[in-house]
Amino acid sequence: MHHVKFPELLKQHFHLETDQAIRTHTNHELCLQQIFQTIAGYHCADDADELRVEPLLTTLLDKPSLASQPTLSRFTHRLTQETSKQFELINQKLLSQFYQVEAPNHFIFDVDSTHFQTYGHQYGNAFNAHYQAQGFHPLMVFDGMTGDCLKVELRAGNVYTSRNIVSFIGPLLSRYQKEFPSSYRLVRGDSGFAHKELYKLCETLNTNYVIRLKANATLYRLAKEVTDVFFEECSLQYSQQFYGEFDYQAKSWNHPRRVIVQVRRKAGELIPDYLFLVTNMETRPEMVVSLYAKRGTMENYIKECKNGFRMDKVSHKYWMTNVNRIQLVVLAYNLINGFRRLTLPHEFSKMQIETLRTKLIKIAAKRVKQSRRIVFKLCSHYPYKEIFHHCLKTIQLIQLE
Repeated sequence: MHHVKFPELLKQHFHLETDQAIRTHTNHELCLQQIFQTIAGYHCADDADELRVEPLLTTLLDKPSLASQPTLSRFTHRLTQETSKQFELINQKLLSQFYQVEAPNHFIFDVDSTHFQTYGHQYGNAFNAHYQAQGFHPLMVFDGMTGDCLKVELRAGNVYTSRNIVSFIGPLLSRYQKEFPSSYRLVRGDSGFAHKELYKLCETLNTNYVIRLKANATLYRLAKEVTDVFFEECSLQYSQQFYGEFDYQAKSWNHPRRVIVQVRRKAGELIPDYLFLVTNMETRPEMVVSLYAKRGTMENYIKECKNGFRMDKVSHKYWMTNVNRIQLVVLAYNLINGFRRLTLPHEFSKMQIETLRTKLIKIAAKRVKQSRRIVFKLCSHYPYKEIFHHCLKTIQLIQLE
């Protein structure tokens, strides 16, 4: 966090007015404490009471004791819509710091929605027919190449999947087009994001897209014209898979677009399965389908956010408190994700946060306080000490402008 100058980013861009001139715990320290607790696996504000004199956290924050649960709760209740925008900006700046260390040439914007369970009478809580449960229906976008969480927007539980997708992802695409004009950019989404305005946005910003289409009678008819000639020459005894393409224009579109079709028929079955993808890419159909199939990795990113960082723990009754808590979790997630890909050896770079906590974070050590410094002595038989020292040396090599 210090080598990528995260505390400096926080002090520069996070500003919260308070009604007291002197505070024992500043807003920046409370924000860092929330992030440290989330990374360490303490997701409830009540955990702060048990961690007030925890040796490692007090050393990291350079304080004799941490803030208590009431202090943290008052802090989160003071957060506003403006602070949520500040956290989004800090997240963008943090990712830019990562790009200085390892600049990517490709960006894949994996967009999807998910479900956050709610309990009680919370503002925005509604029944979602797709998930058959009460809750929120947030919108999320990840970088399919790195796993970074680029943006999250909390929404009411009963909104449609693609609700506000253009206003949500538009500023993100514009920023990446401006900062990385020569990079390859791709938007990838399922049929819930088959929206004409999203296609138009990508085409305007010189961004490729591959989005699944919901099947209809016209698509089936056009697909059969392309693929029936292959099925006539094949036996039912074997599984078959064919690819084709055609131009298609829905009634709401202002011009035809390229549609890729994948047809699969299992051995012994008469009715095949169809997959329709709309795209502005000029790549071969097989490559487009293969690229879309890799979208499934985003589900793992969402599970990591929900299971490892408890992003879905939106138990506050105030809407903006939940919004700001999610933004803090995004920062914690991206800090760990950057640590994974920039410092860990390749064979360990896919570790989930629960594994990292067990092997590298929540490990035994002896704290020795000397006159001028504090030393943490690790066990000589610590099984992952080689990885630990590899990460430490890699971090020390990071040099940012």
